[in-house]
Amino acid sequence: MLASVKFKALLFVALLIFFIIVRLPMAFVLGRIDPQSGLIWSGVSGTVWNSNITGLRYHQYDIGDARVRLKFLPLLRGHASVIFDLTGPALTATGQATITRSHQLTLRDTNIDIELGGYDIRDAFGQKMFGEVSTNISLIEVSPTGCRSGQFNYETTALRESLKRFDQDGFDLLGEGGCENNNLVIPLAGSNGQTKIAINTVIEPNLTYTAHVVIETPDQQIAQALRTFRFVDQGGRLVLTQRGNFITNP
Repeated sequence: MLASVKFKALLFVALLIFFIIVRLPMAFVLGRIDPQSGLIWSGVSGTVWNSNITGLRYHQYDIGDARVRLKFLPLLRGHASVIFDLTGPALTATGQATITRSHQLTLRDTNIDIELGGYDIRDAFGQKMFGEVSTNISLIEVSPTGCRSGQFNYETTALRESLKRFDQDGFDLLGEGGCENNNLVIPLAGSNGQTKIAINTVIEPNLTYTAHVVIETPDQQIAQALRTFRFVDQGGRLVLTQRGNFITNP
């Protein structure tokens, strides 16, 4: 009898804590985020359970508006798991994100589409990039020490516009990414029968990236343009290795 009373009391306390948490205004939760994180927003409404956030921005990157819905069952394991929808001027994303007590972030069943024309990104020829980047994430797990595991597909149509200036047919770059030595690895490759491009990008836990680009082409106009932008000749191929940080030196 006493055990039953204790169980009911614990259950009551657990449910009370749960309802207090899920009814917390999302504005209160976001207010606990370190201002130095680089994440800012212009407006927020709703509770932790179901909220809308407008004007999201991460450092210099505009994200847009978000709808966030909290899942119940992961809370019983001490995890915060949400279903999210992002809609921005150049980005849309839907998926599921989970944060554990050990600060591990997991993305599952997430689709991200980016319109390159909405950002100031340059191609290998120094021209503003246009086209789309589509990413389908089955799983990415990231801990404070880096990328633990990952499986995702990646595709971009950026070269369709870039190669038009050389009277060549554009082509898509495709790849399957994952984790290696705590880093996120994104390999991409494609060809139109004349020009062949392979790009391997490695992103470290501190968001420092290294992109290694290898291009093979018989077109001397393209080759000369690439040399102008610091590509060097190596064994009949044009090669460039570029390093930066998405936050401090994009």
